[in-house]
Amino acid sequence: QLGGPIWSEPTNDVGFVRSLLEELETHKQDYEHAARVRGLLAVVSEELPDVPLHYTLDQICNTLHCTMPNMLALRSAFMEQGYRISISHTHANALKTDAPNSVLWDIMRCWVKMKPVKVKPTSPAAVILSKEPKIEASFSVRKDANPPSRIQKLARFPENPEPNWGPKARAKRKAGTAAEDDQSECEGSKRSKIQDENTE
Repeated sequence: QLGGPIWSEPTNDVGFVRSLLEELETHKQDYEHAARVRGLLAVVSEELPDVPLHYTLDQICNTLHCTMPNMLALRSAFMEQGYRISISHTHANALKTDAPNSVLWDIMRCWVKMKPVKVKPTSPAAVILSKEPKIEASFSVRKDANPPSRIQKLARFPENPEPNWGPKARAKRKAGTAAEDDQSECEGSKRSKIQDENTE
């Protein structure tokens, strides 16, 4: 999915972000959510600044009806092909890379060969998977595929503020409301009947 217009220049000032991290480390006692902010800034500092757009891994896998590869294994596959790759602070399953689309889909084709799926012959997944990959992707995890923010176990993405966070169940009617509605409807019918009799 692609929409526009977009900002195609570098998205982050890495030097500025790093200076914020240094400032935060020096005065972390002054900030209630210092750990969360540090994690977010760390992810921003690791992003590819010259790659404005990102892919979302779960959407790609949804298109192919396949299981989602481990992010470290996927990062390793791109790096083995000589491309840069990073996550994005905007989404936990996002990936930014300077690899062309063709390489991305070839890597995913190699993944599906390892984890076969059944798809309808006329589906987009069948069309994509019908092409043989031009590369041989390796999903063996490299040591340098693990970003520092993950190694340090930083709180990289905001956590839910409370258990069972999310849309709640639909509000229930208060006791007696349904009966009151029925009574109101009955009274309305009586009024209509009286008006009809008066107009005859």
